[in-house]
Amino acid sequence: MSVPPSPEQWRPDPLRPNPFAPHVVDAVLQHMNEDHADDCLLIVRMLGGVPDAVGVALTAIDPAGAVYAVGRPQGDAIQVVIPWYSQIAERTAFRTEFARMYREAATLQTRLN
Repeated sequence: MSVPPSPEQWRPDPLRPNPFAPHVVDAVLQHMNEDHADDCLLIVRMLGGVPDAVGVALTAIDPAGAVYAVGRPQGDAIQVVIPWYSQIAERTAFRTEFARMYREAATLQTRLN
């Protein structure tokens, strides 16, 4: 398992707009939140460093990473950024990257149990 960039290294370039059209971003967010909510929760728990997460919503994506709003038992919602292993340049790469993150999170969960 290689190590992704740290959240501090995840800095989208404010001078370069997200190359993905808003309808593309909205479609990915909707699909992940409606069809893969449990997968996103596992990703945030295992790869996002929030093992006590009780709810999650993917709120943003861009070529650098995924941003989640995460609910915790104490009621304090936090934002978690999980960088991609490399910049995403094509829409189809989101599926590949989310699948990789899920497999990695599932493997980590199995090792911890």
